[in-house]
Order: sequence, then structure tokens, then C-alpha cells
Amino acid sequence: MVLRLLPSSECSRLSTSSARSTPSISCLLLGAHEVPLEYREKRQQYVDLLIEEMIPEVERSGLAEWCDFFCEEGVFSIDESRSILPAAREHGMKLRIHADEFADPGGTKLAIALGARSADHLIRVSPEGIRALARSDMVETLLPPASFYLKQYYAPARTLIDAGAVVALATDLNPGGGYIHMIAFWRITGENQLSVSDCLHPIRGYPRGIRSDRRGRGLSMGKIKAIRSEADYNTALARIDTLMDAEAGTLEGEELDVLTDLVEHYEAKHVPMGFPSPGAAVEFRLQQAGLSQRDLVPFIGSRAKVSEVLSGKRQLTMSMARALHEHLGIPAEVLLQQAGATFSEPLEDLDWNRFPLKAMAKLGWIPAVPNLASRAKELMGDLIRRAGGPEVAGSMLYRKSNPARANVKTEPYALKAWCWKVLAEGNANRPSVSYERGTVTLELLRQLARLSWLEEGPVLAKEFLAKHGIPLVSVSHLPKTYLDGAALKLADGTPVIGLTLRYDRLDNFWFCLLHELAHVGRHMDIDGEGAFVDDLTLRDVEGVREDPKELQADEWAEEALIPRAIWETSVVRQQPTPMSVISFANALQVHPAIVAGRIRHEQKNYRLLSQFVGTGQVRPHFGMVA
Repeated sequence: MVLRLLPSSECSRLSTSSARSTPSISCLLLGAHEVPLEYREKRQQYVDLLIEEMIPEVERSGLAEWCDFFCEEGVFSIDESRSILPAAREHGMKLRIHADEFADPGGTKLAIALGARSADHLIRVSPEGIRALARSDMVETLLPPASFYLKQYYAPARTLIDAGAVVALATDLNPGGGYIHMIAFWRITGENQLSVSDCLHPIRGYPRGIRSDRRGRGLSMGKIKAIRSEADYNTALARIDTLMDAEAGTLEGEELDVLTDLVEHYEAKHVPMGFPSPGAAVEFRLQQAGLSQRDLVPFIGSRAKVSEVLSGKRQLTMSMARALHEHLGIPAEVLLQQAGATFSEPLEDLDWNRFPLKAMAKLGWIPAVPNLASRAKELMGDLIRRAGGPEVAGSMLYRKSNPARANVKTEPYALKAWCWKVLAEGNANRPSVSYERGTVTLELLRQLARLSWLEEGPVLAKEFLAKHGIPLVSVSHLPKTYLDGAALKLADGTPVIGLTLRYDRLDNFWFCLLHELAHVGRHMDIDGEGAFVDDLTLRDVEGVREDPKELQADEWAEEALIPRAIWETSVVRQQPTPMSVISFANALQVHPAIVAGRIRHEQKNYRLLSQFVGTGQVRPHFGMVA
């Protein structure tokens, strides 16, 4: 393998250049940040390559002083970390670790034990990990723009600071995870209301063990003056930006301390807590999600209204704000321009006549009475009661589903009605046993996948889940919902799986069922999130950055149906003939539809092997018309 390393002359140029400019630049080895595609199935070879070739070459050539390592589920495991990090340290490299971003596999503890200088992300750091960090000298680098971009939870900044940990802030200036170049953006997300001192002092703490010593002279303290105007304020902010690397005890450091206090004092009197305008927040979110202004029409009302909102000429109505919060995940505080704001009484502003009452009555969800429109609130109120009441139904209005799996063409009121019907059916068909958190595992999904081998597989799957306390319900999709399935929660936290069966095929049924169950096991049971609603046709949309949770659910579903290690080396993958499909399915004891479905998805050819996918063989099992 040819090592794609930055030439030493380029590193030297960067370092020399940085010495003449304000920021200092350090070269990092990112070989342990991701496993290349060509090594995904031979990970140990890549680990060996890092230890035996890359790291020694970096030391020999002086290409980098840091080894940046990503210890995370799906990237590098704890065991792999224990091999690579000591090797880097033995070759004179300082260690940085990305840890506890999506889960807590123990990366923080390992980083402390190995003497790493910095641990980044820490979104899922445990209370025990926080206490350990507070006792250590390691710097905790938080990346709030990455959380905003990926719609994740934020790292527990205040808890870390109060515990005595050394906290630093960074932008994660990264085209794939948040192209934001202003650390101050944290204050305008509405998620972490920290003072100017909170935001700037961690940045000053960052040089501790992270950057090379650098001293310089700042402005004379006698030239600093009180901030009395917006011009003074902007000048002070610009100066603060140039002093970010200043060390405590230097003239620059003292100047930064004084300017920070002055700016904070001025902002407390004259500057509202840092929220962007609603229009700016919406435009930013559109750019992140790869959407256009046209995609806002269902939430705001018309192209003209969209343009007026984005330009600031029209204020958001409460229904607009709620829809934007629900579908784009923009914080309520930003949309309402008020710290701590929430959308209380979520059902209060509903336009009851926007629900697809005729379609619902035709399906038997509500009584087919005369003058449906005049009784809309009454009829929908009964469905809400059966779903679990206003509190449960209201929580469905604010689901934070991944935009890449939630079709932007979806009619919000039809989606609400469908979710409420799923909850109502879940309540009406509660299993006799209670669900125990942690029940859904990859092994349980594998057991479920084996039922596909049997002719009555879909029915047996429903019975199997009921024995584990999970209701499985089939609810026809409404017009403009574009749904395959959902994982929701009843009032007591019991998960319920809803399937539309809009594609009456066995391959779609089994993948969708296991995908939604994976959300229960990997996400709902862990972080308490209450709703995942999926249009699985959007898996085939290219160029859209997927939410890690959707990819994780895909991973479990695919692994349970056909283990990756077997699939990658199978004959049927290379030669998908009818005979090879049947032979491979028989060997795995799964339905041929599952094998055919995997091939069709990978090749993006949905005419291929159509005789195997079980068209028309699912709905009859659930009493629905095929």
C-alpha cells in the first residue's frame, strides 16, 4: 500500500508559516481516524499497517507530532485502541482521542490511562467518566457545531466545567460534519446558554498540553477602553479573535482577560442572548440538510411566505414554528427567540380540518359520519384518546427524525394521524407480558430473521415479538405519508412497531421490521428517544449525509438477515442467478426474498430477481387486501 502522507516539506512549510501568523499549526496523523473501505473486511491488516509502517514512517520523517485516534462503536474498538495508541506513544507521538460521541465504549478511560492530551466530542461520556476526567490533566475538547449539524445531543459542558474538568471548545471545521468557522456559534444554537467567559476561557485553556508554547506582546493595557458603542464592541470582538492563543500571564493573556470581561459586561446590557434570527437558522438548516426553499412550503404555506420568512419580512406563526421544529429539528428557543422556550400544549394550535378525514373514515379509523369537517376535533380527539392522550399524541409533533429518512413531501397532518393510529392499535393489542428494556439485541433480530424461512413467517414474527412485550401492528399508509414503518413508544414506554406494508413484498417486510426494531435496541432503549419514522426508499438517495442512527439501524438489520462476513464472500453476490439465490437462502435458512432484496438494493436494479421477492405475500397475513 502506498502511504498517502503529507510530504515533510509541506509540513515544514506549514509550521514555518504558522510561526509568522496568529494561529499555530500542528500536523496530525489521522491514519487511526477511520478504517479505509478496502480494509473494512480485513481490519487487523490495517491495524498492523498502522503499527508497523505508518507510525514508524511518521516518526522517521517527522511528518506529525500527534496521533489522532477515533475510539468509537463502528470505527476502532477498545482492543484495537490498546494496540495502536501505545505504539504511537512509543514512537514519540502525543495522543489525541475522539471518544464517546455516539456511545460510551470506554474510550475516555483508555485515553486517561494512556496519558492522552485531549479527548474530543464526549457527547455520551458517563458520570463515572466525567469524574475521571476532572481528576486528570487531560483537556476535554467539545465540538458543539458537530452536534448541531448531526442533530445529536450536546456534550455535558456545564457538568464537566462544574466537576472541575479542563474544557476546550472547537468548531469541527469539517465539510462532512459541520462547516462552521465561528466557535461563538455555540451560543446561537439555543442548546448551551454559556456566558462569554464560559465560551472564551475554555479556548484559552486549550493550549494546556495541546499547543506549543508561543509568547508575544499584545497591546498596551493602557490602550484598552470601556465599550460604550457597537463600534467599540465590534472592535473588541475582533481583537479577542486575534488573542485566542494567548497564554495566561503574558501581556496578551492579560489583555484577553480584560477584553472578555468588558465584552460580557456590554452584552449583558445591550446584546440579547445569542440567538440567530429564525430566518437565518432555517437557511442554515436547509444548507445542512441539502434542501431547497421549495421544501419549506408544507411547513410555511407558500413560496411567497417562505421568501418573506427567510428575508425577515414575515414573522413565524406558532404553527409554522412548530412545523419547523418538528421536521427540521431547529430548537424552539431559536424559533421563538426566547431562552428556555418550549412548545407547550402542542395540540392547541392544530387545524383539525387539515387531517385527511375522508381517507381516515374510509379506512375505518374514525366513524364515517355526515359533515366530517364540523366534527373534526371531536373525531380526532377520540383517536388521540386511544393513542394515549394529549401528552403522548403531542410528543409525536416534535419527533427529531433524520431528514434523510423523512420524506420532505410528507403531509404533516397525515403523518400525525398515522402515528396516532399506530399508537392506538398498540394500546388495543398490548401483549400479555411487559417489555423489559434491553430485550432487543442483534441476537434477537437474528432469531426473528430465521422465521422468514417459514411460510407463516410474518405471523410468527408478530407472535414472537408479543412474547417479548412488543406489539407489531400494520396500519395502511395515508395519502402523502410516504412511509414504510416506524418505531414509537406508548405512554408507559413500551415500544410499538408500525408497518404500512405499502410495498407488499417479503423482502421489504423483513428489512423494515428489523430496521425499526434496531432503533428500539440501539437507540430508544439507550437514549430514550421516542420516535423513528422511516421512508426506506430514501436509502437509495445519493449525496445525502445519513444520520448515524439510521445507518446503525441499517447495519443491524442487514447483519441479522445476512451476516456481512458471509455475504461479502458469497457466490450469489457476484453471480446472482436464480439457482444461486435459492442455494444461498437454503444454506442460511432465510427466505429467498431476503437474498434477492439485498442484491436488488446493492445493484439498484429493482427488476432483477423479481420472482423471488414475495410480492403479494405479506398483507394477507395481517388481514389486509393484497
